[in-house]
Amino acid sequence: MTKTNITQTYQAKIIGLEGIHEIILVKEYQNVAIVECLDTNELAVAKRCDIISCDTDELKE
Repeated sequence: MTKTNITQTYQAKIIGLEGIHEIILVKEYQNVAIVECLDTNELAVAKRCDIISCDTDELKE
């Protein structure tokens, strides 16, 4: 059996940046989350209320 690494991607408004970015959740806290921004491959912070689950087959607007 082959082990597959499937990572859920999300879209979020990152604190300090403009626009919506595609992200991966790294660590969740009460009101914020540490995320990896897939555009820049850097860690960032996003409010949990600004994180939206997205399907990887959908196109970003």
